[in-house]
Formats: sequence, structure tokens, C-alpha cells
Amino acid sequence: MRIGILGAGNIVPFHLEALRATGFEFQFIGAKENSLNAERIAQEFRINHVLRSARDFIGHLKEVECLLIATSAKSLFEYLDHVKNIEIPTLIEKPIFMHRSELDHFDGDNILNRKILVGYNRRHYDSIIELKTEIESVKSGHLNIVVPELSTDASAQKPFLTDTILSNTVHVLDLLLFLTGLSVPEIQIEYISTPSDLPRFVLSANKGLLTIRMEIYFFIPDNYRITFRTKGKLIELRPFEIFRKYEGQQIIEPSEHNPIRLYNPYQVKEVVSSTEYSGKKNYKPGFIKQAQEFKNLVNNGQPVDSCSLQEAVEVSRLAFRLLDLM
Repeated sequence: MRIGILGAGNIVPFHLEALRATGFEFQFIGAKENSLNAERIAQEFRINHVLRSARDFIGHLKEVECLLIATSAKSLFEYLDHVKNIEIPTLIEKPIFMHRSELDHFDGDNILNRKILVGYNRRHYDSIIELKTEIESVKSGHLNIVVPELSTDASAQKPFLTDTILSNTVHVLDLLLFLTGLSVPEIQIEYISTPSDLPRFVLSANKGLLTIRMEIYFFIPDNYRITFRTKGKLIELRPFEIFRKYEGQQIIEPSEHNPIRLYNPYQVKEVVSSTEYSGKKNYKPGFIKQAQEFKNLVNNGQPVDSCSLQEAVEVSRLAFRLLDLM
């Protein structure tokens, strides 16, 4: 299956490893003019044709069956504009929309190319799929998502916060919508920031008997985590790549050596998101399944868990709702 590559940033080799493992053949790569990264990647992955510029790809579409677009974030919308009316299956990196004007002028109804997937790869973590299955099986409980951004840079100013939300926080906003099936208007958002308090967002919603809360805060050392509590069960993903389920608990009464009563839940299941495929290790989590679903799309199948272009639009709408409050 012949694919063309646009972009030569740090994320591209991770995509190419997964695409190669799942049966794709690389026909060309294009990036910035005279890009040394493009030359290096072409050599590493044995890509014979390096375009002078990524913008030259239109003239080479007959050579390929599909495209990967993984240019810099600020260029993604430009390339979406190029492919939206060309019926060629395309996997484009997230987030696509880095400016409100791009989102405001985007008309999804008039896009001819319906075979566009967006690279929100965390949807494909084994841990996330396991959690989604648990939530859908009971449809009740409490889901809490904690998003500690910029935990090592307490000096960052507002422009950097904005960029972080649009380029990184969107990953978790996508998970919120993916796990719960919420629409953006169903979500309530509170922004808290005072001279004596660090900026944070609190997102909340109800879906039937499921209560949902997400906390996004900045400059505090912590780990990303998701907790789901329902009758008789505690599920925790901390970090997102590891699913742990607990049922029942051991109660340790106070003693002479430890005067505090302890409640230790019993772990009954652990799922670690795979980085292995066909005996080879160290693939980026979620990338193999994403590549497999993209291949299925190219072959006229329907993706199961991948992010569609319309879903990515909704993620960006939610991100800009956050920025409106800052």
C-alpha cells in the first residue's frame, strides 16, 4: 500500500515505524525546502524520493494511494485545505486548528474527502479501550480526569498556556469526548485564576447516571490520571498507559507499629498499553492500532476507534471554549 509523507518533525518516525510494520510502502517525503530532517528520515526509511517542498505533493498524488500529513502544527490546516476535496485517504496529525479563524471558516459539510482520520493516538491505548468498555458496561459511576500541564515550568506566560491547550491538552479533551460520548454543549466549564491561586479549569457534565469531571491545572508536579468509580469497583489509569482495576479491599487495623487504619483495595486486573507488534518492541503506544485502522480505511473499511475529522473539529471547539475564559 503506497503512501506519501508530508512533514519531517519528531513525530514522523513514530508514524513511519507503525505504518511500515502494518504494510505501507513509502513513495515520497516532503517537508520544508532543503529540510535536513527529511533527508535523514528518507535515508533511515529508504524513501527514494524527497520533494523539494511539501507543497509540491499535488503533482505526485498518482504515485500513492494515501497520505500522512504530519507537518508543524501551524501548517496542518493549510494541508487539510489542500486535501479536503481530493478523494485520497489521509491520516493527519492533531490538532489541525491552531487559530480560531481556521475553525470559524471551516465548513465540514462541504468537504468531498470523507476518508480523513486525525492522529489522536491515545484513543488506541489498550488501557483506554479497556476503560471505555468498563464505562459502557455499567453506564453509571463517577469519572474524574486530572490534567497537570506545564508541571515543570511555573514561569510560562499566557501565550504559552494557549499553545499548550491547543497542541497538547486537546489530546485529553479528545479522550473526554471519546470515553463519554458527550457533545461539547453538554459540558460546563469554570475557569479559576486569582493572584493567589494558580490557573485551572474545571469541566463537568452528567451523562445519565454517569457524572464526569475534568480538572486542568498548571505548574503543579503531578501525573496525568483517570479514575473511574462505580459500585464495587475502582479503576485507575495513572499514567494513561496503564489500566488497573480494584475490587474489594483489605482492612489493616491500627497496631503498635502503625496507629493508622489502612484500606488497601485488591488489584484484580492490569492492562499495560502495548508497544509490541509481530515480535518487535518499542512502537509508540496506540500507533500500531491507528495504522491498522487507517489501512482498513484505505481498503474501504470503517475505522472503529480512530478520530474522524468531524470529531477533531469538536475537540478544537472545546479547546477554544477554554481559551475564551482566560
